This record gives sequence, structure tokens and C-alpha cells, in this order.
Amino acid sequence: MLQRSETPLALALVAGVGMFLSTLDTGIINVALPGLIKAFNTNLSTVIWTFTFYIFALSSSILFWANLADKKGRLKIYTFGLLFFAVSSLLCGLSQNIMELIIFRGLQGLSAAMLQATAIAIITTRLQDQNKVKAMSVMGMLIGLGPMLGPVLGGFILSSISWRWIFLINVPVCLLGLYGCTKLEKSGEVLRYHKFNYLNLILLTISLFSILVLLHQLSINAHYIISLAISMFFLVIYFIFECVSKNKLIPLSLFKRFNFSAPMLAIAAFSGATAVTFILPPLYFETVKHFPMWQVGLLCLSLPLGLVSSARLVIKFVPMFGTLKLMMVGMVLMTVALLSLAQMNPSWPDYFILVLLFGYGIGGGMFQTLCYLHVNAQFADNKQAFITSLTRMFVNVSMALESAAVTVLISLQTLRVNTTSNFLVGIQHGWWFAGGILFPAAVILFFNLRKT
Repeated sequence: MLQRSETPLALALVAGVGMFLSTLDTGIINVALPGLIKAFNTNLSTVIWTFTFYIFALSSSILFWANLADKKGRLKIYTFGLLFFAVSSLLCGLSQNIMELIIFRGLQGLSAAMLQATAIAIITTRLQDQNKVKAMSVMGMLIGLGPMLGPVLGGFILSSISWRWIFLINVPVCLLGLYGCTKLEKSGEVLRYHKFNYLNLILLTISLFSILVLLHQLSINAHYIISLAISMFFLVIYFIFECVSKNKLIPLSLFKRFNFSAPMLAIAAFSGATAVTFILPPLYFETVKHFPMWQVGLLCLSLPLGLVSSARLVIKFVPMFGTLKLMMVGMVLMTVALLSLAQMNPSWPDYFILVLLFGYGIGGGMFQTLCYLHVNAQFADNKQAFITSLTRMFVNVSMALESAAVTVLISLQTLRVNTTSNFLVGIQHGWWFAGGILFPAAVILFFNLRKT
């Protein structure tokens, strides 16, 4: 029996604060990238680390926090995550140079991992059937609301106040979430005790970091060779240890199930493409079209607006069409939008770009919520935190890798001749790259649909 304070809406709002905060900062930081380049007198390849290091710290620690949440309680770890996110956001806002900001963004990523490892599991382990679906639809809206408000708030803050407030604004939201946590029932969670493979986590973390460093190299030199050797060495060692270890960090046997591996691949491709769609439009509208920041924020609103509007609506069509068919439609919409945006040029009307971004958001909203439900429904309650964290790890690793790769594509185009036309070519290559990854994932999901 649910407590009055634990209605589907109440649970979704409290748990959704954590997901909202982590996605809000993604939307805000992307709009702020051009401004941070000017504020710290640096370049895009350096500033992008404020995004990728946040995602890296989140990805590399989320399984650890999920394991700890299974042992100590998801609500307890979630509460500490909100507190840690408030402190790290304050430190980001007080940063004096770009290196401090990058380091504090890493701390913010660690706290975001605590939130993402537990937020969805709080819902899926406390609610059943239709109540779970209702709460997850609200959660999907809150996940989309962060990127939706991010560009608008970021544009307003950067135009009228200071970049520091794009981080300081998180503090009161964290306090609101902490108040909500005090109203939830503390007992009744199904805990799961098992050993955790710290050595394999360290090997995987080193591998991911060296790959990120590798992707930021603009030429094949000594640093590139060293990064490549380190990443390959630790990646091979990780896979060897993972295969022979009885206590596995990520059970590879899960991916033998096509009904699990196909949507996991799809959500990784979707997340990487979405990271690209949050990075490229602000760069295009400010650098190529020369719009002021507050207008850039409003223009970037179209994509998350589409995501939020379809996330709640798509639930109503599940009984009629099923989750996989609706997920497939969403993937097709996103792929068409990305490959269309790859043709963009300054002669295009601005509204046409906004329509394509809105269309991508519609497809993303259809896909995202249903994919989480589809994956989590395959596992028992005592494995929900782990599966949610594994999914979020795939999501964030893909975001970090694709955003780094797209930054390199743009930097390579402007390395010798830094002109607007070269910058535009780099942006077009970024769209092709994201669409080229999403398309095969959609094809694999289609075969999963036919098999099912």
C-alpha cells in the first residue's frame, strides 16, 4: 500500500529532481560553450572538457553508486547525491580558471551519477503496473524539461548576469529535492547484497579516460600514440579480467539476449546523437548566424520542447501499438531529422532548422521513455538499480564519446583556416556523424521488432 506522500506523481517529482538537474546542466553548458571560450580566453577543444569530463565522471562511477544503493538504500544514496550536487555546483560557480571549472565539473559528474543510479530505481521498485507507467511518463517529461529549460535559462543568464549563475542556480533546486526526500517513506526497500569488482571498475575507468584523451587529439603524434596504446592495453586487460572473473562488473551474458542488446545499442546511439544535437545548434546560431545569446537559447528550445511534448503523449498509444513499434517510429523520425540537418547552410530559413530539431525531439520523446520501460521490465526489483545504472552508463559514455568526436571534426576543419564556411562544414560533418551512428542502431532495433 502506497503512503499518501508516495503517490505516482509525488514519487516522480521527487525522483525527477535528480534527473532534471543532471539534464539541466547539460542544456545550460552547451549554450554556454561559446561564452566560456571568451570568458577564459581558450578554445573549443579545451572548453568541451567541461562537458566530457562531467559525463566521464558520471559514467565511470555510476555502477559503483548503484551497487552501494542496492546495499544501503536507493533513497539514502539519492539524498546524498542531491547534497553533493549542490556543493559541487557552488564550487563550479566560484571557479577562477578553466582548469578549476573542469575539475569541479568532474565532482558534479560524480554527484550526478549518484542521482542517475537511483532516481528511476526509486520509482520502479516502489510502484507497480499502471502506477509505474504514470510515474515514468512524468519522469520522462522531467528528463526532457532539463534540456528544455537549459538553453533558455543559459541564454538569459549569459546575456544579463554572469556565466557563474548557470551553476549557482542548481543550489535552490537541490534544496527543494532534499525537502521532498524527507517526505518519502525510508523503509520497505528490497536491498541486494553482493560483492563489487573494484579492480575491473578501475580498469574500465582508465580505458574510458584514455579513449577520451585520444579523441581530443587533432593529429597523430607522440601523445596520440601513447593514448592509443594505453586505451587498448587497459581495454584488453579489462575484457580478459571480466571474462575470467566470477564476480563480474558487467555480465556480458546479458548482451547475448537480443531483446536486451538491441534496445541498449539503440539508447546508446540515441544518447550520443542527442548530445550532438545539444552542442551543434548553439554553435551554429552564435558563430555562423551571429545571434545574441538570449535568442540562441530560445531557438534551441525547439528540440527539448518536442521531446517533452511527446514523452507523455506516447504512453497513451502503448496499449494500441506496443512499445517496440513506437520506439521504432521514434528512431526513424530522429534519423531522418539528423540526415536532413547534415544539409544545413546559412541560406536555410531559421524556422526550417527549428522544425527539424522539433521533429528530432518528437522522435526522442517517443523512444526514450519506452526504451527505459522496455529494458527495466525484463528484470526483477532487486536488480533495477543495477540495470538502470548500466543503461545510464551506456547513455553517458556514448554522449562523451560522440561529443568529443564531433568537436574534433569541427576543430580539424578550422585548424588551418578558421573561417565561418569551414566551421559550417565541421558542423555538417557532425550531423552526418550522428546520423550515421543512429541509422544502423535503428536497423538493428527493426530486426529486434520483427523477431519479437
